[in-house]
Amino acid sequence: MTPPMKHHHLLPCFPTETEVLEQLSWAGTELLEEFWREIHRRGTPIWDPTGVRATFFWRNPSGTIPPDGEPVHLHINRVSDGENHELGFMCAVPGTDIWVRTLDLSPTLQASYSFAPLGQHPGLPRHNHYPNLIDPCSSQPPLIHSAEGHGLSLLSGKLSPRQTEWQHPGKLRGKVIRGELPLGNGAGETPTRPCHLYLPDSHTPVALLTLFDAEIWFGHLNLPQALENAQELGRIPPVAVLGIENLDQADRFQVLGANPDFLSSLADTATTWAQQQAESAGIRLQGREGRLIAGQSLGGLSALLAAHLQPEVYGTAICQSPSLWWTPDGASTPRDFGSRSLDWIAEESALRPARSTQVHLDVGLREGLTLPRTHQLNQLLCAKGWSSQVNTYDGGHDFACWRGALIDQLAQSLAS
Repeated sequence: MTPPMKHHHLLPCFPTETEVLEQLSWAGTELLEEFWREIHRRGTPIWDPTGVRATFFWRNPSGTIPPDGEPVHLHINRVSDGENHELGFMCAVPGTDIWVRTLDLSPTLQASYSFAPLGQHPGLPRHNHYPNLIDPCSSQPPLIHSAEGHGLSLLSGKLSPRQTEWQHPGKLRGKVIRGELPLGNGAGETPTRPCHLYLPDSHTPVALLTLFDAEIWFGHLNLPQALENAQELGRIPPVAVLGIENLDQADRFQVLGANPDFLSSLADTATTWAQQQAESAGIRLQGREGRLIAGQSLGGLSALLAAHLQPEVYGTAICQSPSLWWTPDGASTPRDFGSRSLDWIAEESALRPARSTQVHLDVGLREGLTLPRTHQLNQLLCAKGWSSQVNTYDGGHDFACWRGALIDQLAQSLAS
């Protein structure tokens, strides 16, 4: 029988799942509370000194775990989801309300994570939908805090990018203008959709970044503040941002599925609106060389198609984890990925002439087939005469990676 932990050994330097299971069940109520206070003080997950293992903790808010209690799942993007779902099931500490899990992790990993207290396997979450719970003991601010404890926490390995720009709130020096713009959707309709325009405080002409999924970048991630922080650190010059929202998940699939009509409206109506608002505010926007378009997933695909269709509008396209599985008939799904020898957008790039728009491709090392297919796309673009390059990082299909890579790409693209 394992003896109880001594008082001063209740939380060792690196508490493993095995140690916690063997010893914490001996602790009384007072020591359990002291243990949890120490967890809060140190912040989670707790990494071992080498940075290759981490222990996660979750506490049942409803009290002691019943013997037949449903398992809790630790959902880490592209680590304990999909085929590796079983890795995320946490272990209940007998006689307590605490769950624990120790995992081998890469020290360069950047990922979002959350807890599913019922152990359900929800599959891939819907766009801008956060059914799981954040880590209340996390040593970092939440990546996304939705409501009532729901959202995504941020996991950063000891050797991962620090993303300092995103971790310090402050008072915005620039301003955000909100509007409703009629933008065609390719289905014979021109619905109005919410748009955001961030204008920095600048006396010199600034670049304009057009960005999809504004409901996340503006609504959850606070991109304008991160840009001002990056400017304060000397990483980037002032940059304005035109953010376009989706109406719902179905609308996102329709307009970001490489939709030429939507991209045309975006380049014309939305860009004109941004210029007019900037002029009214006394802010000068740069011309074509200082215009960038960026997107993630389906948005990454659309940013690349915009480089093909509107090269006179955008000088740079930032395509993060582009949905290379997409085909114009709308019948393809991610499950069909790899069924073609050459992806549709790569085939389009092979058939079309090279454009002067610079292309920056971002992809995570944990994105499966997207990784080699993105490199294949880059090779094709370069062979055709495009100015194209690939940036990789230790992560997945994840805003935890995209937000840091976006600042990196802006720093490179806007460098004087």
